Amino acid sequence: MYPFLIVISQFGDLGFVVYAKSTLVINRESLLRWEKPQAVKGVIGAAIGVAALAGIAGAMGNGQQQQPTAPAVQSVTYSNCRTEEIPFETQYEGEAGQYGYTETVKQQGVAGSKKICKPSRSGYDDKVEIIAQPTAHIIVRTPKPAPQPIQQQATHRVGAICRDGWRSYATGRGACSHHGGVGEWLYE
Repeated sequence: MYPFLIVISQFGDLGFVVYAKSTLVINRESLLRWEKPQAVKGVIGAAIGVAALAGIAGAMGNGQQQQPTAPAVQSVTYSNCRTEEIPFETQYEGEAGQYGYTETVKQQGVAGSKKICKPSRSGYDDKVEIIAQPTAHIIVRTPKPAPQPIQQQATHRVGAICRDGWRSYATGRGACSHHGGVGEWLYE
């Protein structure tokens, strides 16, 4: 069975039905309206009869089905190529930690490259070809341990060692005044 396509167009006052291959063309819009029921029914009946005869004739024909012809494809060429760098990504492994972290490079990143060519016809996208994939830069973060508590020095002076070696129990400005001055303050 052939598919039928009804095409409606108007050419002046001429109204007629044409059958060519598997397309039914009715060239007058008024023939499709129901203003003249008898004329329309007659035209539709004639069109169906012609279509049926064409279907039978096609079935009895040489048995070859007609293949639709594909439209001619115009080729597109690509030229005016340039090379661009593909930047690498930086990935982090490990945790930062509460007290900071140290970083170590596990793998050095390497940029990739791609070739981009322009099409010869407008309406086409650039052609992109990956030459080398980038290698990720990997950094490992190692958490720092908690800081050790610092021993604070006693702020209470208990004396001094004089420069000549004597020990003085004085804690003020006059300590070791007759022994060459204070060499070191002593704290508790």
